[in-house]
Amino acid sequence: MSIYLVRHGETDIDLKGWMNVLDYAKSLKKYNRAGIKINRNQSDKVAKIVNPNAVYFSSDLPRAYQTANKVLSGTSILQDKLFREIELPVIKIPIIANYFIWRTLSRLFWFFGFSKKSNIWKSKKIISRAALKLMSQAEKHDVVLFGHGMMNSLLALELKLKGWKGRIPIVNNYWNVIILKQ
Repeated sequence: MSIYLVRHGETDIDLKGWMNVLDYAKSLKKYNRAGIKINRNQSDKVAKIVNPNAVYFSSDLPRAYQTANKVLSGTSILQDKLFREIELPVIKIPIIANYFIWRTLSRLFWFFGFSKKSNIWKSKKIISRAALKLMSQAEKHDVVLFGHGMMNSLLALELKLKGWKGRIPIVNNYWNVIILKQ
């Protein structure tokens, strides 16, 4: 059996400009409510890759669920909060930076465990639960997850640690599909 990890399409949101920590926190909330930019070529390409007879899961965030709907058009998709993107901490530091600098800082603080709310150790527990859920489903049939960049990459690493085989790209672009086999 196979597990397909599909990253959502490009998010339909403008994240340009400089912001302080409060603006960054607001932009994260907007990002989590945003949908995707339509890209028929990419959704068609993904539709040709994933197994049409699989069980389909999606994060419950709009960008992942909309991606699944564009690829599958009308197929049943099970939404699950467990597959949401890794939550990055908002660290209160007095700087003005663009969104991508803030996100990089948040990832560093997450990785080094500087936030009690969201850090690598808490995320590992979530990733482990998500991997077990996908593996248990993959015992019966192929599974496709429409998810997020960091989450899908970390899930792929966890699945490889559990014996699954496949190539994990260094960069996980929009619409990317990671295929893992037992």
